[in-house]
Parts: sequence; C-alpha cells; structure tokens
Amino acid sequence: MQFNIARGVGPAIGGIIVSALGAGFAFLANALSFVGVTGVLISWRRRAHKSVLPAERVYCGIRAGLRYVRYSPVLRAVLVRSFLFGLGTSAMWAVLPLAARVEFHTDAAGYGLIVAFFGVGAAACGFGRRCFAGCFRVTGSG
Repeated sequence: MQFNIARGVGPAIGGIIVSALGAGFAFLANALSFVGVTGVLISWRRRAHKSVLPAERVYCGIRAGLRYVRYSPVLRAVLVRSFLFGLGTSAMWAVLPLAARVEFHTDAAGYGLIVAFFGVGAAACGFGRRCFAGCFRVTGSG
C-alpha cells in the first residue's frame, strides 16, 4: 500500500520540480535524497550472526530455488503469471512518455500527473479491496 501511495505522490512532485526548476535540479534533489540513507547504511554497525549451518554458495542456492519452483505448481503459476503481466505492462510504461507528449500534449508536470493517477488508482483499489473482499470469492489455484 505504501508503494502505491508513493507511486502516486512521487511522480506528481517530480513533474512539478522538472517543469518549475528543470531536469538538472530534479536529478540533484534525487541525489541529495540518497545522502541520508547512505549515511545511515555506512554508520550502521550490525552484530555478526554466527550460524550453525555451513555457508551456501550462490549457484547452489539458485539451483535449490529453481528446484523448489519446479516442484511447486502454485508458486510456478504465480511466477508465470507475474512474468506475463510484467511483460505486457512494461510496454505500456515504455510508451507512456510518448503518449503523454503526443496524444495528451503535456509537459513533465502533465506526465507526472498521469503517472500519479496510476498510483492513486492502485492505492484506491488497495483500500477498496477490503470493502469488496466478501463479494468476489476465488476458488481453486488455477
């Protein structure tokens, strides 16, 4: 839910900054927003955790994960559906800036507003999901 709200607010703010102050200032503001996070990560002193298990190599871990997906039909269905959905939506996100400029005749602020509507819609669906949860029942795994 927080991601969807951020997806609605962030592009609107970014579009306003780009149209008012230019793209260079927007990149500078974005870079400065990482300074605090970077400082916290550098100063973070995490205690080492001793494990009784032997260390697993990356290649072996990936193989174990792929094996798990291979023998889990529900997880495999989720991953295939997610991949196909992402494949289709990536084309929409790639063409959206062109559509904003050519079809809707907008600038950076207008594009930010269009993208903000996606986030607002996703957040509204997240909130509305609870209201309609009892109306739509999903049965089966496929």
